[in-house]
Amino acid sequence: MEKKKLYLILCLALAVLGVVFFLTDTSETETTVSLIEKHTSGAGRLSEEAAASQTFTVGENGLKAVSVMVSTYNKKITEGTLTLSLYQGETLVARQEYPAAELNNNAFLSLELKEKQASAGKSYTLTVQADCEQQKGLTVRLGDTEKQAGMKLTLPDGTETEEQALNVRYTCGKTVYGVMDLMTCLLIALCFGAALPLFPGKEKANVR
Repeated sequence: MEKKKLYLILCLALAVLGVVFFLTDTSETETTVSLIEKHTSGAGRLSEEAAASQTFTVGENGLKAVSVMVSTYNKKITEGTLTLSLYQGETLVARQEYPAAELNNNAFLSLELKEKQASAGKSYTLTVQADCEQQKGLTVRLGDTEKQAGMKLTLPDGTETEEQALNVRYTCGKTVYGVMDLMTCLLIALCFGAALPLFPGKEKANVR
């Protein structure tokens, strides 16, 4: 009988261990989507009043970062800042300022989100502003794209178009749990559980 109890405890321990492995043995997978295949020109000089904004729809959950290609017109900029703001409808999701002196020409600038978003099928707008007056200032790169529902580009001069888009990439992350560890522990627990009937119960004393 003691062995039967020991087997039962072992089965339960293995099941609990499987759940622990499932929750702790995780990995992160990422998917990055580009709005355009290649950039062809700049969007025009950015300022605090003249911003460029790109509206797009995210195809899956887990939005964690949005990047845009910034241009210094291949000039050395030492003053001013560039600001990236991400909205979901009227709600501000994330905002960050970047010193112009740290920006590289035709390089992606990433806006990291504090929390992954339940983003599948939702529309977001990335707005880019700058207060740099040095040289030619700052701009963002754009290119041609096929007209898609939910995509709209607004240039610094106020022009709106759906046939061009900023060189924007968005990244979605997904957490993968340790399913194999869970299944292995549960399978072993089931094997032990299946052996329980092999242990005879306590025999009753004969009463005369």
